[in-house]
Amino acid sequence: MLSFPQKPEKQRSASHQIGHEAKSLRNETNNQTKWNEHDNSTRLSDRTDEVEKWKQTLHKCLTDVDAEIDALTAMKDEAEQALQAKNVPLDTAIECLTLRESRRNIDLVKDHVEEELHKEVEVIEGIHIRSVKLFSSCAFCRNHINN
Repeated sequence: MLSFPQKPEKQRSASHQIGHEAKSLRNETNNQTKWNEHDNSTRLSDRTDEVEKWKQTLHKCLTDVDAEIDALTAMKDEAEQALQAKNVPLDTAIECLTLRESRRNIDLVKDHVEEELHKEVEVIEGIHIRSVKLFSSCAFCRNHINN
């Protein structure tokens, strides 16, 4: 058994050791907390920068898509005007054929000019039909993109 003076000395030593371990643990915990905070702050900052970069990229893509839609709309309007302009030669050719066909038997002539008028009407109508189909498919694509 320990003598009376040794027991408090041992308790004081154990208390000092526990205090030293507590300080060491506190310092270690503070250091780990600071490193974790720094690490998390760095990762959060990197993630924020990445999100901002993607936001700018998406904004640029949206701007590009809007510009492309505007350009396509302008081209569509021009193409529709060109299609309307094709009506004048078609109407003229049909009118010429109608006038030729309304002639009386004595004035009725089947010649190279009439054949060319029929070919012209056929070509213009073919172009018109293909253009209308193309416009329809473009409108479908545009509606599909917008939705």
